Amino acid sequence: MRKLLFLFVLLSSFVALIQSCRSTSLAISKTYIERQYTTNESKFIKLSNSRIHYKEKGAGETIVLVHGLLASTHIWDRIADSLAQHYRVIRLDLPGHGLSDITSFGVKVNISYYSQTLFDFLEAIEVDKCHLAGCSMGGWISWEFASHHPDIVDKLLLIDAAGLMEEKDKPMMVSILNSSPVQKILPSGLPQFAVKRIMKKAVHNPDFLTDEMIQRRYDLVNREGNFEAIQNLVGENTIRSNNISCLSEITQPTLILWGAKDKVVDVSHAYQFSKAIPDNQLIIYEDTGHIPHLEKPQRVIKDMLTFLQ
Repeated sequence: MRKLLFLFVLLSSFVALIQSCRSTSLAISKTYIERQYTTNESKFIKLSNSRIHYKEKGAGETIVLVHGLLASTHIWDRIADSLAQHYRVIRLDLPGHGLSDITSFGVKVNISYYSQTLFDFLEAIEVDKCHLAGCSMGGWISWEFASHHPDIVDKLLLIDAAGLMEEKDKPMMVSILNSSPVQKILPSGLPQFAVKRIMKKAVHNPDFLTDEMIQRRYDLVNREGNFEAIQNLVGENTIRSNNISCLSEITQPTLILWGAKDKVVDVSHAYQFSKAIPDNQLIIYEDTGHIPHLEKPQRVIKDMLTFLQ
């Protein structure tokens, strides 16, 4: 009887939450978000079908940092300044993330689109040679880009990179965002409790996650236009690349960094990348989740600089 009562209360709470989400738009105005999160490092550039926000700091050889799904330039905050002491560091918000917009109607948001956007972006800011680092989906974009543009990418760095998953390995957040009921219930944004849950799952030890970090992620995910772009993206193939064979064609020296406790992209994928890419180094971080440069920034910086230098 008590179990039935508990289930009834739980179900009633869930229904109430759904009704609340249906009746409340979570979209946050672009004007407010840009005012809140644009910094002195922020720059904007218009491409053919997007408006890109990026940050640039430092001098010397260029390293470009590419974030993953639901993230932004802020995902690199803990290592960007240290890298900028040695390199020209450029980190961009992918269209539909952070402060970057998709400006053309009907754009098909997928990995190919992001790879082409990266090419157009580098051409627009006149970068003809760089090191390229990507985390999660950004890693997927990076390894496909590197295989197609060996003339542009000097060295490749993959951090818990995506692109090799099977359907059974699909991350919880992708399954949730891609489900028809959720898309009907949450047409305008992602509730804060869901953002917090996703962020906690991405790290091994969530103690360092602050309310400010969670609020920022919530704000940027729900910026006008972003959540719609994210839903369009997860409606495409965001699990397994159709170009896995090109891994063996990557000629650049490659550093593969991975968290042993990654609950988003299992550490077994690190070994798959290492087996497939001819010239690579693999480093596994114990007691670390999906975003090593957030959890162990000093160790990651040390390993990145050793590799790059």
